[in-house]
Amino acid sequence: MLREKDDIRIFILFLLRNIGYPLSYYDLHDVVTQDGYVNSFDCTECIDDLVKNGNLLLTQENGKDMYAITEQGCLVADELNSRLLHTIREKSLRSAFRFMDFKKKGSRVICRVKPNMDTTYEITCGVAERDRDLMMITVHVDNDSTKERILHNFDERPEAVYRGMMALLTGEMNYLFEDSD
Repeated sequence: MLREKDDIRIFILFLLRNIGYPLSYYDLHDVVTQDGYVNSFDCTECIDDLVKNGNLLLTQENGKDMYAITEQGCLVADELNSRLLHTIREKSLRSAFRFMDFKKKGSRVICRVKPNMDTTYEITCGVAERDRDLMMITVHVDNDSTKERILHNFDERPEAVYRGMMALLTGEMNYLFEDSD
């Protein structure tokens, strides 16, 4: 995990420099935090710092806040990215491109709620691409609060849920299954 604010700022600039186009706050946040190298609070703080010091430009596009790297930010990214471990740069860049590819493919998000007679809910969430389902999962919940959290989370970040499910199913998150002593 990156702990130094300067390293986090360099990391954000490195990712935006390599992605090559502006991102919304949510996309930038997800790209930066998805591999666990940066926590959410530090990410938010460093994005704000980068805007204030002229390394990122905050613009509006179709009513959305968009963050673009400035020429100054590109210089900083190019000069200082070697401070970051090669493995961190490679893994996070690969993850960022996979995330952006998901968004570009125009994947459709599917979410259906079926109330049951016993005051529980059947929730089906999925991701479809063109003529096929990439993921479809059905869960049963017994209260409105859980139902609303699932719907909100899936609606806000379906690609993160998809990545998480794939990681669980492929065993890339084995630490979840280890016994804690």
